[in-house]
Amino acid sequence: MFDYELDEVVKILPEMDAKSFDSLLEDMKIHGQLEPVWIYADKIIDGRHRQKACKILNIELKTQEWNGEGSLEEFVLGLNVNRRHLTVGQKALAAYKKSIKLGEEAKQRQRASGGDRRSSGYKESVVHGLEQPKRLPPAIELAARALGVSKQCVADIRQIAMEAPEMIKEIEAGASLRDVKNKITRGKHSLLIAKPDFQALEFKNFAIDHLEVLGANRIENLKGLVLLQKWLAGRVRNLGK
Repeated sequence: MFDYELDEVVKILPEMDAKSFDSLLEDMKIHGQLEPVWIYADKIIDGRHRQKACKILNIELKTQEWNGEGSLEEFVLGLNVNRRHLTVGQKALAAYKKSIKLGEEAKQRQRASGGDRRSSGYKESVVHGLEQPKRLPPAIELAARALGVSKQCVADIRQIAMEAPEMIKEIEAGASLRDVKNKITRGKHSLLIAKPDFQALEFKNFAIDHLEVLGANRIENLKGLVLLQKWLAGRVRNLGK
């Protein structure tokens, strides 16, 4: 019985959810395997779900060998982006994973040429409760274009992976990128209300970094932030009565 191993490239795209796999299984029961499983170096680069369905249905697996020309990632993404019904978040996540590899390749080229510099335009800002660089790395822009999503969506995925990596699973499962961002923002708000006893300096840094969550104008001086801290502490005490 066929049992090809999976190439690492398949991890760029999320697994099918149960409903989608059941639909594939039902379709293959009726029509058989219409599209081949793509193989390279005796590993599956596209078609892991078709192999799984063929095993369940006990039918012969049809395969096709990739010729190795060009970029493997580009080839696999080209097969899947339009064929599979991926959400914007799933496409952005695939683009983010691609951008990591592009970034690593760029660093290797920089080291080979004797340099490894970060763009001078890289600065942090706050966008929708998530910190974002004002000038995105070129790898993100290239990957976003390849997947047909906005570079801002890819940047959001990047920041989610940094700040709340546990939420990536929800993106993989098909959750809306907006919903996940809102959930993270609400979580930050809860953290702020739940800890009114921050030291003044810690509270200052936290508040300035999360002004959108606070719904307040920027407060530049420590005295104003201390007053805001006292107000929040009083509010929490009143809620507990």
